[in-house]
This record gives sequence, structure tokens and C-alpha cells, in this order.
Amino acid sequence: MEKDKKSESRIVVEEIVDEIKEEAKPAEEKADNKSSANFNIFWIILPGVMLLGLLMGGIIAYSSGINKLKSNEENTITKASPQPTIIAAASPSASPVPKVDLTKYKIKVLNGSGIKGEAGKVKDLLEKAGFTVESTGNTKTYDYTKTIIQARDDVSKDFLTQLKGALGKSYVVDEKAQTLSASSKDEIIITVGTSTP
Repeated sequence: MEKDKKSESRIVVEEIVDEIKEEAKPAEEKADNKSSANFNIFWIILPGVMLLGLLMGGIIAYSSGINKLKSNEENTITKASPQPTIIAAASPSASPVPKVDLTKYKIKVLNGSGIKGEAGKVKDLLEKAGFTVESTGNTKTYDYTKTIIQARDDVSKDFLTQLKGALGKSYVVDEKAQTLSASSKDEIIITVGTSTP
């Protein structure tokens, strides 16, 4: 009987120890769960704080950029407002350029510069601009420095103005008007000189 009592007491003691161990386990697990919960909350809060900081920084940058744009627009408006009336009042070139038929007259180009192929260059230049070049050739002498335009009286002044403008980009055009006789078979003769702008 004594043995039975000892074995019963041992079993009871073992059961009590097991119960104590069982009670201790949840306390340890609870402690582990609390630290992991704290750890998980930290990783949730940290990105949130960073996003909030970025958002606030973006709002501040945006509002300061808008303020700069507004001040630049105000400065531009105050600086630019008097100019349109000044430009409109002082701009004599506002009148439209009259529409001229550039193919109406036939042009003859002569090389007076002595530079080989110069009449062909002028022909190409004028044809690209829309004029009609009938022929090219050479003059008797090659001592021309300025490019000369000769035209019959029946050639339009607007046409001659546009012709001078096209030639003036690459050659120095003599401003003295030279006329061809009314009986001339050529309407316009251009003698190319050596001078370029």
C-alpha cells in the first residue's frame, strides 16, 4: 500500500508539474506574440510615416512651384502689357506683301563675274524661289562686281521687289534701276557680279 501511495503521489506530482509547465507555456508564447506584434506594428508604421513625409514634402514643393509660376506670370503680364500698343504703332511693315505671279516674266541670267557656273547657280536659286529662268549665258566682259537687274518698263514693280529680295540673300544687287528698251525681246536680264553679302 505504501507503494501505491508513493506511486499515486508521484503521478499527482508529475501531473502538477505538467500543469505548471502548461501554464508557463502560454505565458512564454504570449511574450513571444507581444514582441512579434510590436515588431510587425513597427514595420507597418515606418512606411506609413515615410509616405506621410513624402506626401507633405510634395505638397510643399507643389505649392511653392505654383507660387513661383504665379509671380512669373504677373511679372510677364506687367512687363508685356505696354508692348503690343508700342509694336502696333511703330511697325510700318505690318502691311501685307502683295501676291505676285513669279512665273509671269521670263528671266535671262548672264555671268559677269568670271566665276565658272555662277549663272547656273543663280538660275537654280531663282527657280527654287518660284521664278522662271528662260536661259543662261556669259557677258562679253567679266568685270561686274555688283549684280545688275535690267527690266522693261512693263515689268511690275512688285515683281522686281521680290526678285531683288531673292537675289539679295546671296548677291549684292545694284540698287540703280536699269531699264531695257521696250523693243527688247528679253523682259528681264540679270548680270551676276562677284560681290556677295
